[in-house]
Amino acid sequence: MRTLRAHALSVLLLFFCVACGTCANESPNAEYPTQRTLCYDGEGGKCFCDTDNRVECEFTDNFGKVSYITSHTSDSFEMNCEGDPKNISALLEHAPRRKGSSMGNEIALQMTNCMEIPQRLIKPNATYDLNISFNKPVPRDFFWRIENIASLILNYQVGEDVLQSKIFKNIKNIRLLHFFVLPATTTSRKSSEAHAVPADLFEPLSNLEGLSFQLDGYENMPSRIRLRGLSRSVHLQNLQSLRYFALRGFEMEPLTGDLFSTMPHLEFLWLQGCGLKALPHDLLKAQRNLLVLNLSDNFLEDLPAELLKNTKQLYQLNLRGNRFSNVVNIIRNIRSLSFLHRLDLAANLLYTVRGSQENETLLSSFRNTVELPDEMLKKLAEILPWENKRPPANLTVIDLSRNRISAFNKPWLDVAQLREPFLLNISDNKIKAIHSLHALVVDSNHCRGEIDLIGNPLVCDCSLAWIYNNNQCILSPSNLLCYEPTTTKKAVSIYYADSTALCPYSPVMCPNECVCATVDNYLHINCSHGKIHTLPRLPRPEQVAANGTKLSITHNHLIALPSNTFFGYANVTQLNVSHNGITELLVAQLPAHLSLLDVRENSLTQLRADFVQTYLNDSRALVQLYLSGNPWRCDCSAEPLLHALRAFRKRIPDAGLLMCANLRNVRVLDFDYRHTCGV
Repeated sequence: MRTLRAHALSVLLLFFCVACGTCANESPNAEYPTQRTLCYDGEGGKCFCDTDNRVECEFTDNFGKVSYITSHTSDSFEMNCEGDPKNISALLEHAPRRKGSSMGNEIALQMTNCMEIPQRLIKPNATYDLNISFNKPVPRDFFWRIENIASLILNYQVGEDVLQSKIFKNIKNIRLLHFFVLPATTTSRKSSEAHAVPADLFEPLSNLEGLSFQLDGYENMPSRIRLRGLSRSVHLQNLQSLRYFALRGFEMEPLTGDLFSTMPHLEFLWLQGCGLKALPHDLLKAQRNLLVLNLSDNFLEDLPAELLKNTKQLYQLNLRGNRFSNVVNIIRNIRSLSFLHRLDLAANLLYTVRGSQENETLLSSFRNTVELPDEMLKKLAEILPWENKRPPANLTVIDLSRNRISAFNKPWLDVAQLREPFLLNISDNKIKAIHSLHALVVDSNHCRGEIDLIGNPLVCDCSLAWIYNNNQCILSPSNLLCYEPTTTKKAVSIYYADSTALCPYSPVMCPNECVCATVDNYLHINCSHGKIHTLPRLPRPEQVAANGTKLSITHNHLIALPSNTFFGYANVTQLNVSHNGITELLVAQLPAHLSLLDVRENSLTQLRADFVQTYLNDSRALVQLYLSGNPWRCDCSAEPLLHALRAFRKRIPDAGLLMCANLRNVRVLDFDYRHTCGV
């Protein structure tokens, strides 16, 4: 049998394996395929022994019954008492001792409703792992005879007087202490609406490293049981070595700001289902080593602005099942946490992930996340051993599922520059469209990250067409549905439908040479300094529900612009093509609805008459035209240029800066066209 210590890498492992039913301890009464023989039949009871050196006994007196079981190893024992048997030590003296073996120095003992630890199981200098259960108040002197208790799981039924003062006065070296509390029965519940913890209960436990309280089945209780005595620092002030502290299911009194002030070594703090409505801003002032913070299943609507100011090591933050409706203060708390890799905001009331600043989102708070150092990975493996069966610790996981988020743009991911790899869960929200400018696929075998979209009312249109080339990065793509934008709202499987069912054209992602983002309802594409000789295909603004495209392709090697029907280019409304080698502005190469055109520092020598007619005479759409820095020829071909500069000077802000390339120190505006050309 494996001892409790083998499973108690931390008190939190005990806490979770009991809570989740994943404990794998072998029970001493497990069945073994061995032959059993009667080895004692005498005063008080009977015992059976088997060939694996295992003993099972049952003793009775006038007051009750004791079952006593040893495992096939030498250091594991189980006892169960019914009624109130007297002098348990004397009864067990009749039990045979196993041949050729004696108790080791590490003893695991599991006891149920026995009012004393029998003398035969007490060994000086031995270390004990105890799993003790009571359905009555814990005897005050129960633990006084054993000093070297390493870990203790104490199971009992809730009540005012279950835990008595000074019951731990002699076990100063205990490291792990877990209270597993059962709700009171229906008949006794009225008198057990509160559970009191004596002020001096933990006074001698200065070496304690892990402490947890769990109320079993609290999720299904009509009202919570209040835990009195753990909301103020006076109860916890001696726990200066504590690394793990967990409370689950008890309603807490309002917390004081100095509650954890004497716990500088705290690495794991779990306050789940505690009825918390607010937190003091200085609650975690001393927690500079905190790695995991769980505040799930409470009634929190906001986080104090400086709650996480000192928790620079924080790796995991769980806020699931609260009442958060916006993320502004969450962003303020986590933006400086460079080691944060796990954020759980599922089952809240969030309607957006946007912050208070321009282009700020919850995702952008992870922009500065760094790889975890080896020392931190080692600590996480110790306090979160179940994580070994989950995604790698360096994976960034953000869970926003089961909220009310109605809009989500994948460019927010791109702007956030989430560290790869990442997993984003936005399932079961109210999202109708997911706009995208960048692929999740790096190559055919590698995704930058994965997204869970299932359970959203997605509309079948071009905003989803990007999924076809990225479906290996979508979790469970075969289960992903969208709904036709018709009155019938027929559900369509995105995975199995033909691409034209979503969009008549194949959307284009942002070119590698460019940076794309959506700002103020415009698609911004910046391809400056991209060493571009030919303009690549561009995303269309409708892919991100934008009103138009602002394109900057400055400082490249273009000598000509593409056709104005070129994919994505036709939708450009503001074009900056300065610092290139453009030699001519052709109407057929300019988007039809330009409002700004910047062609400074190119190789233009003249302006065509049809350009002036189309974009200046016949249209007022082009409100800003920049032409300076080109080698303009001041000769008889300059008439359209001169007409534009003089007739539309307000629309050409740099008109006074245009210089004649063929005349020394002559501005184009000062060129005497009539005299030169005899007009």
